[in-house]
Amino acid sequence: AIKSISVKTVSCVEECMLLHKSERVEEEGLKMSAKILNFNCLKCQDSTRYSPNDLQKHFQMWHHGELPSYPCEMCSFSAND
Repeated sequence: AIKSISVKTVSCVEECMLLHKSERVEEEGLKMSAKILNFNCLKCQDSTRYSPNDLQKHFQMWHHGELPSYPCEMCSFSAND
């Protein structure tokens, strides 16, 4: 007998949400999962962590307006926004 198997595919965003520990945020009676993202400045190479907006401000002020890089915590992908 042949059994059929149902496989669900998930996107990278869904996978990141499933694999990382999340903070619980309660909004209007609904529990939602949210992860607060923080990034290091790859140019300064120190231990300071920045929110995405703060990292962008840091680059404008200290790195002559260059765009920061936001790396994925799960793979080697990174983006400038």
